[in-house]
Amino acid sequence: MECGSPHARYALLANIAGSWQVEVVAAPYDWNEASKAAVKNGREDWAHWLVEEPDMIRFIY
Repeated sequence: MECGSPHARYALLANIAGSWQVEVVAAPYDWNEASKAAVKNGREDWAHWLVEEPDMIRFIY
């Protein structure tokens, strides 16, 4: 969520012929299940953002 959406994010790096290539991937997942897990773990704040505003851009400092 620090990136502004609930998508899981990771990067793939490859050194091809001495040049680095980077691919950033944003993968969707079951936000409803993640929200339920957040509530179970006492994080109602995260639960709200996962299901109510999945595409809302937020900046967390």
